[in-house]
Amino acid sequence: AHSIGIENRNQKQLILMKFRDAFNLGALLSLVHRTSAYDSSQHDTLLDTKVPAESSSSSKGVTTKTLEDSEPDSWRFIVLSDMHTAAWFSWKGVEQNKKLKLYQDQLTVLKHINEKYGGELVLSPGDIASYGGLSYDFIKDKLGLGNISNQEAVYTSHLNCFQTAKELFKEAGYGTLLATVGDHELGDNAGFKPNSHHSKMDTIAQSRESFGDGFNRDNEKAFLFDQPWFFGDVE
Repeated sequence: AHSIGIENRNQKQLILMKFRDAFNLGALLSLVHRTSAYDSSQHDTLLDTKVPAESSSSSKGVTTKTLEDSEPDSWRFIVLSDMHTAAWFSWKGVEQNKKLKLYQDQLTVLKHINEKYGGELVLSPGDIASYGGLSYDFIKDKLGLGNISNQEAVYTSHLNCFQTAKELFKEAGYGTLLATVGDHELGDNAGFKPNSHHSKMDTIAQSRESFGDGFNRDNEKAFLFDQPWFFGDVE
């Protein structure tokens, strides 16, 4: 995951870059969740990792740049994937989730990324959350909403999760988050087995619907991205 400076605001060509041996900021957020002793002083060491200029053809000439490296007329974005931790925001609404230690720890990391690397927006290629190991019974029990269908349980829990994740990035200074649904949001490996105890085959539609509503719509279900994002008209 990298912050990449794009030096020309009027650049028309779409550049697709694949990073090999790149440090994964999503993995750092996951590490925060799994580590009992969290030391924010380690941020600079972890986040200053460079991609060797000649390490491979896919990463040739690409480095991680801080805000100090930015050109005056440039803009940048953050690509951050595979957090895998947001599913634990599924059981309560946004305001209650914001009180959780997990939320506050990840907020600390994201704020540091914003302060160190900037970025006008964040692109998430998938797997902000992972539901493969969670059965329908477990989800219903954690929600505590009584006798509801699998479909209602998945939509409600996932919506809690995705709305909270969106708020997490917003509070860290990233008001624009463009997220793509991943296999782990839909069910993960175990979830794609029809006869598995953790199968999610009959709730894929609700997973996708909650993902779109959570990330791409406001609380009144109005679509968030129906206007040009910035820089005026696109030529």
